[in-house]
Amino acid sequence: MNAKETAALVEAQLTEYGLDPADSRIEPFRLGHWAFSAGSAEVQIVIEEGPTEGELILEARSPILVLSGDTGRLFAHVLELNATIVGGAFSVANGMLEVRANRRTDGLSQDELHQLVMDVAALADHYDDELSGKFGMRREADL
Repeated sequence: MNAKETAALVEAQLTEYGLDPADSRIEPFRLGHWAFSAGSAEVQIVIEEGPTEGELILEARSPILVLSGDTGRLFAHVLELNATIVGGAFSVANGMLEVRANRRTDGLSQDELHQLVMDVAALADHYDDELSGKFGMRREADL
């Protein structure tokens, strides 16, 4: 599936959620980048080039905590969670703890896209509050 076809699939899904895809676009748009709110979390959907030439990756991600202070206990905890949660994983990017999931765009269906996005949204909306309270870090939603 090429970038244009994948973007059309994403925009159809956003429309299913009752969102205007044009209002959800993030600039620079590159291959495709959208964001919307899911509970207390922001979910971003991004189309990126994969590691192999011509390969595209669709990723849903949600920054949930601003990293500060001693992060060792938090990192140990989320690594343990990564072994048990389904539908996403914790990662670190740009000074934030994120929930993310991705897959190659080849063969991507509307149902798979919906599941990927909803898994990340549910994990982010749940764990932003739990981890913020447990480790005393600010939620991205509070910025």
